[in-house]
Amino acid sequence: MRRNLTEQDINRIIKKVVKENYSETNEGLGDTWTGVKGFFKGKGYHYTKNLSKLNRVVEELTYTEKYLDKIKKKCEDIVDESVNSGMRDQKSDHILDLANRIIDIIEYHNVEVNDISQEIKQII
Repeated sequence: MRRNLTEQDINRIIKKVVKENYSETNEGLGDTWTGVKGFFKGKGYHYTKNLSKLNRVVEELTYTEKYLDKIKKKCEDIVDESVNSGMRDQKSDHILDLANRIIDIIEYHNVEVNDISQEIKQII
């Protein structure tokens, strides 16, 4: 039995092949393919190719999120310990301020990476 492939089938197959064969020599193949698709959809070759590159950067930042979540947990533990330590208010407040600033930075990072990822995925 013969089956005609749809554009969606072809895209799925190509994405799978690109992911399986990912290496330094063919690193830009997926970006080029995305650029070609963008060209035919009227979005522009260079625009969608560079969005694809940015998408890979965001994927790398996503791996960083897991590490940053561990750091955030350590800061939260420091906050709990400082609150319960009986340390003088001024010193405790300083520790809390520093730890909370780190936590805020991590939360901001995670929100921004997720927002950027969603924005890119809506286009490509």
